[in-house]
Amino acid sequence: MFCLSKHPEYVQRIQAEVDEVVGDGKPTFENLKSLAFTMRVINESMRLYPQPPVLIRRALEEDELAGYHIPKGSDFFISVWNLHRSPKYWDKPEEFNPDRFPISESVPNEVTQDYAYLPFGAGRRKCIGDQFALFESVIILAMLFRRFDFKMDKNAPAVGMTTGATIHTSDGLYMNVSPRSMPELMKKADEADRPALKIPQEAVKVA
Repeated sequence: MFCLSKHPEYVQRIQAEVDEVVGDGKPTFENLKSLAFTMRVINESMRLYPQPPVLIRRALEEDELAGYHIPKGSDFFISVWNLHRSPKYWDKPEEFNPDRFPISESVPNEVTQDYAYLPFGAGRRKCIGDQFALFESVIILAMLFRRFDFKMDKNAPAVGMTTGATIHTSDGLYMNVSPRSMPELMKKADEADRPALKIPQEAVKVA
């Protein structure tokens, strides 16, 4: 939401994709394959704000890495945050650009990006729920933008960031939410499918 609030052109592309793929129906597992741009938005968001920002691994054997002696039992702290924002591996790394992952290519992961992209870790200790998390995120984002428009609240405090096991906002993310102006046919189907929602007039904390 934070990244998209700065790029309304990407929001329009998500909404156009959802309208075309899902239309006035309910999302299905098969729809996921066609929500390619929405998936890339999630992928790029995880590049800029990886969860978690740091991975820890332990040397099971004595080894040597780039000329450094690694004693058995040494702990490695891998900064995914720095890796994902390194100009050595990414063009304009601080820029939010979902198109850096073309929809004509495979969904990015640690293998396709030569281990410069580790939102879920890698190897045998990789997050076991990575695919479920991706599918869930795509469906949630698609359905939210299908029905609503989101804008940053102008009176809200600046969005701060803090880290621990994960990255999150320090004081929340406040946005103004309004019903989206959908094509009339889709609007009728959407209203028939779900009860009417009361949209608060004040800013809503979304994160």
